[in-house]
Amino acid sequence: MLKRDENFKYTHNRDATGYKNPLNRELDTADPCIIYNDHDGYYYGIYTGHERLTMHRARCIRDMFSASESKVIYEPHDEDGTYGFLWAPEIHIIDGVWYIYTSTHEKDTKAHKHLIVLKAKSDDPFDGFEIFGHITPDRLIIDPTVYNDKKNGRLYICASAVTGGMQKLVIAELSAPATLKSEWQIIAEPTYPWELVYPYDGTWAPINEGAYFVESGDRLFIVYSGNGCWSDDYVMGILELCGDDILSPDSWVKHSEPFMVKGNGNVGPGHATFFKSPDGKELWICH
Repeated sequence: MLKRDENFKYTHNRDATGYKNPLNRELDTADPCIIYNDHDGYYYGIYTGHERLTMHRARCIRDMFSASESKVIYEPHDEDGTYGFLWAPEIHIIDGVWYIYTSTHEKDTKAHKHLIVLKAKSDDPFDGFEIFGHITPDRLIIDPTVYNDKKNGRLYICASAVTGGMQKLVIAELSAPATLKSEWQIIAEPTYPWELVYPYDGTWAPINEGAYFVESGDRLFIVYSGNGCWSDDYVMGILELCGDDILSPDSWVKHSEPFMVKGNGNVGPGHATFFKSPDGKELWICH
């Protein structure tokens, strides 16, 4: 039976007082994604944009989303099959090409959302993005994230799919940035009390969503969110790859304790993305 490394310890200090670190108090930046591009020395950031996607860039991280340069880099179009409500966009550079993974709803309903991929028009992402592909046009699925395994040259995607009356984390391999190579496999569903917080009384479906791959040395994790994003009890948990096959549900172990919870005057931490400091020595989080 797989089990997590017992040497892994959580270090949350519950006695810390009043920790707050907002990059912007005025702008609604739900589901933020920030990366550092060492080719030009800029941080790039994006967030849920509803009817359009706006990208920000800044030389200093403290300026992101506040004193940063910004530009609308994509708006939905009927000819693209995209109709607004672009949730949780993520920036990924794959083989030197900029992509954005996000989701859009169908033309006649805001309830059914599926995954899409946008591709940059040039090496400069501020030149805008265009539709590159629809990954799951016939399935309700959101919050895509990808992992480029440089050891074997394989590309994987993880997302949150509605199945069996709840939102579960699913994973698949991609043969190209917008083309599925394998079937989806379920690797996580809500099981622990801290990810099954009220109002899951039959009114709402239990949720695992907002996944993001994180490498630490030779270990691979997925940080994800549980509960509803509208809730003060939005919380982050961790899956760890403990087997050899990334596509096998048996290879993933869910840590029994949450990674980040509400506290110290902050509520509802969730849907985080991670990025390296400019010198590559520190792993930073935004949520």
